[in-house]
Amino acid sequence: MGSAPWSDDDGYCGSGSSSTPSRPKGPFHRIRKVREQQNVTIRTVSRRSGVPMRDLREQEKPSTDVPMSVLMCWRDALEVPLAELLVEPDMRLSQSIAHRAKLVRMMKTILTLCEHGGDERTQRLVTMLREQMLELMPELTEVTGWPSMGSRRSQDELGRIGQQPISLDGFSSDVLAD
Repeated sequence: MGSAPWSDDDGYCGSGSSSTPSRPKGPFHRIRKVREQQNVTIRTVSRRSGVPMRDLREQEKPSTDVPMSVLMCWRDALEVPLAELLVEPDMRLSQSIAHRAKLVRMMKTILTLCEHGGDERTQRLVTMLREQMLELMPELTEVTGWPSMGSRRSQDELGRIGQQPISLDGFSSDVLAD
Protein backbone atom coordinates (compact mmCIF):
# COMPACT_ATOMS: atom_id res chain seq x y z
CA MET A 1 0.00 0.00 0.00
CA GLY A 2 1.43 3.35 -0.95
CA SER A 3 1.94 6.00 1.63
CA ALA A 4 1.32 9.65 1.12
CA PRO A 5 2.95 12.17 3.42
CA TRP A 6 0.65 14.16 5.63
CA SER A 7 2.54 17.36 6.11
CA ASP A 8 2.32 18.26 9.73
CA ASP A 9 4.63 19.68 12.36
CA ASP A 10 4.54 16.29 14.09
CA GLY A 11 6.34 14.57 11.18
CA TYR A 12 5.37 11.95 8.64
CA CYS A 13 1.90 10.43 8.55
CA GLY A 14 1.96 7.54 6.10
CA SER A 15 -0.34 4.57 5.69
CA GLY A 16 0.79 2.99 8.94
CA SER A 17 -0.28 -0.47 7.84
CA SER A 18 1.84 -3.29 9.09
CA SER A 19 1.66 -6.95 8.29
CA THR A 20 4.27 -8.20 10.76
CA PRO A 21 2.98 -11.64 11.82
CA SER A 22 4.42 -11.49 15.36
CA ARG A 23 2.31 -8.48 16.38
CA PRO A 24 -0.84 -9.04 18.39
CA LYS A 25 -4.20 -8.71 16.66
CA GLY A 26 -6.17 -5.49 17.18
CA PRO A 27 -8.17 -3.54 17.96
CA PHE A 28 -5.37 -1.01 18.26
CA HIS A 29 -7.35 2.24 18.06
CA ARG A 30 -10.81 3.81 17.75
CA ILE A 31 -10.18 6.09 14.75
CA ARG A 32 -13.28 5.04 12.80
CA LYS A 33 -15.61 5.27 15.81
CA VAL A 34 -14.33 8.72 16.74
CA ARG A 35 -14.53 9.94 13.13
CA GLU A 36 -18.15 8.77 12.92
CA GLN A 37 -18.98 10.35 16.30
CA GLN A 38 -17.53 13.63 15.06
CA ASN A 39 -19.58 13.36 11.81
CA VAL A 40 -16.44 13.83 9.72
CA THR A 41 -16.26 12.05 6.38
CA ILE A 42 -13.20 10.27 4.98
CA ARG A 43 -13.24 12.83 2.15
CA THR A 44 -12.99 15.69 4.68
CA VAL A 45 -10.10 14.01 6.50
CA SER A 46 -8.41 13.42 3.15
CA ARG A 47 -8.81 17.08 2.23
CA ARG A 48 -7.48 18.24 5.61
CA SER A 49 -4.56 15.83 5.60
CA GLY A 50 -3.58 15.37 1.97
CA VAL A 51 -3.66 11.58 2.44
CA PRO A 52 -5.55 9.52 -0.17
CA MET A 53 -8.90 8.15 0.99
CA ARG A 54 -7.82 4.52 0.39
CA ASP A 55 -4.89 4.99 2.81
CA LEU A 56 -7.20 6.60 5.37
CA ARG A 57 -9.64 3.69 5.10
CA GLU A 58 -6.79 1.27 5.78
CA GLN A 59 -5.56 3.35 8.72
CA GLU A 60 -8.95 3.51 10.38
CA LYS A 61 -9.43 -0.27 10.42
CA PRO A 62 -9.21 -1.19 14.12
CA SER A 63 -6.83 -4.06 13.27
CA THR A 64 -4.30 -1.71 11.61
CA ASP A 65 -1.36 -1.00 13.90
CA VAL A 66 -0.69 2.65 13.09
CA PRO A 67 2.33 4.55 14.42
CA MET A 68 1.90 7.34 16.95
CA SER A 69 2.66 9.96 14.29
CA VAL A 70 -0.35 8.79 12.27
CA LEU A 71 -2.56 8.92 15.37
CA MET A 72 -1.37 12.48 15.96
CA CYS A 73 -2.36 13.42 12.40
CA TRP A 74 -5.82 11.90 12.93
CA ARG A 75 -6.04 13.81 16.21
CA ASP A 76 -5.40 17.06 14.35
CA ALA A 77 -7.81 16.25 11.51
CA LEU A 78 -10.62 15.23 13.88
CA GLU A 79 -9.78 17.91 16.47
CA VAL A 80 -10.00 15.51 19.41
CA PRO A 81 -7.60 14.61 22.22
CA LEU A 82 -5.20 11.80 21.34
CA ALA A 83 -6.55 9.67 24.19
CA GLU A 84 -9.94 9.53 22.41
CA LEU A 85 -8.33 7.61 19.55
CA LEU A 86 -6.78 4.94 21.75
CA VAL A 87 -8.44 1.69 22.72
CA GLU A 88 -9.08 1.57 26.43
CA PRO A 89 -7.19 -1.28 28.09
CA ASP A 90 -9.12 -4.16 29.52
CA MET A 91 -9.45 -3.14 33.16
CA ARG A 92 -10.06 -6.67 34.42
CA LEU A 93 -7.32 -8.26 36.48
CA SER A 94 -5.51 -11.35 35.28
CA GLN A 95 -6.98 -14.57 36.67
CA SER A 96 -4.11 -15.18 39.09
CA ILE A 97 -4.27 -11.64 40.51
CA ALA A 98 -8.07 -11.78 40.80
CA HIS A 99 -7.80 -15.17 42.54
CA ARG A 100 -5.22 -13.79 45.00
CA ALA A 101 -7.43 -10.76 45.73
CA LYS A 102 -10.35 -13.08 46.56
CA LEU A 103 -8.17 -15.11 48.92
CA VAL A 104 -6.98 -11.96 50.68
CA ARG A 105 -10.59 -10.79 51.16
CA MET A 106 -11.55 -14.22 52.51
CA MET A 107 -8.65 -14.12 54.97
CA LYS A 108 -9.64 -10.63 56.13
CA THR A 109 -13.14 -11.95 56.85
CA ILE A 110 -11.78 -15.01 58.68
CA LEU A 111 -9.53 -12.85 60.87
CA THR A 112 -12.41 -10.49 61.64
CA LEU A 113 -14.50 -13.48 62.74
CA CYS A 114 -11.60 -14.60 64.98
CA GLU A 115 -11.44 -11.16 66.60
CA HIS A 116 -15.17 -10.97 67.31
CA GLY A 117 -15.30 -14.24 69.15
CA GLY A 118 -18.31 -16.46 69.26
CA ASP A 119 -18.92 -19.84 70.80
CA GLU A 120 -16.15 -22.43 71.11
CA ARG A 121 -17.31 -24.52 68.12
CA THR A 122 -17.41 -21.47 65.81
CA GLN A 123 -13.94 -20.37 66.95
CA ARG A 124 -12.58 -23.86 66.24
CA LEU A 125 -14.06 -23.82 62.73
CA VAL A 126 -12.72 -20.32 62.04
CA THR A 127 -9.25 -21.32 63.27
CA MET A 128 -9.31 -24.42 61.04
CA LEU A 129 -10.39 -22.30 58.08
CA ARG A 130 -7.55 -19.83 58.78
CA GLU A 131 -5.00 -22.66 58.83
CA GLN A 132 -6.35 -24.04 55.55
CA MET A 133 -6.09 -20.62 53.94
CA LEU A 134 -2.46 -20.33 55.09
CA GLU A 135 -1.74 -23.72 53.48
CA LEU A 136 -3.09 -22.38 50.19
CA MET A 137 -1.27 -19.07 50.42
CA PRO A 138 1.39 -18.72 53.15
CA GLU A 139 1.86 -14.98 52.54
CA LEU A 140 -1.59 -14.41 54.05
CA THR A 141 0.09 -14.37 57.49
CA GLU A 142 0.71 -10.64 56.86
CA VAL A 143 -3.00 -9.88 56.30
CA THR A 144 -5.05 -8.24 59.04
CA GLY A 145 -8.82 -8.32 59.57
CA TRP A 146 -11.28 -5.77 58.27
CA PRO A 147 -11.21 -2.52 60.24
CA SER A 148 -14.14 -2.40 62.65
CA MET A 149 -14.15 1.40 62.89
CA GLY A 150 -11.93 4.33 62.10
CA SER A 151 -9.86 6.07 64.71
CA ARG A 152 -12.15 8.00 67.01
CA ARG A 153 -11.30 11.32 68.57
CA SER A 154 -12.30 12.33 72.04
CA GLN A 155 -14.90 15.03 72.63
CA ASP A 156 -12.12 17.49 73.48
CA GLU A 157 -10.34 17.06 70.12
CA LEU A 158 -11.27 19.14 67.11
CA GLY A 159 -11.91 17.61 63.71
CA ARG A 160 -10.09 18.68 60.56
CA ILE A 161 -12.52 21.54 59.93
CA GLY A 162 -11.73 22.92 63.38
CA GLN A 163 -7.99 22.66 62.80
CA GLN A 164 -8.07 24.15 59.30
CA PRO A 165 -11.11 26.45 59.01
CA ILE A 166 -12.38 27.46 55.57
CA SER A 167 -13.06 31.07 54.70
CA LEU A 168 -16.56 31.68 53.33
CA ASP A 169 -15.76 35.25 52.21
CA GLY A 170 -15.65 34.30 48.51
CA PHE A 171 -19.16 32.83 48.48
CA SER A 172 -22.26 34.87 47.74
CA SER A 173 -25.07 34.91 50.29
CA ASP A 174 -27.37 33.14 47.75
CA VAL A 175 -25.08 30.09 47.65
CA LEU A 176 -24.83 29.94 51.43
CA ALA A 177 -28.62 30.16 51.84
CA ASP A 178 -29.17 26.96 49.83
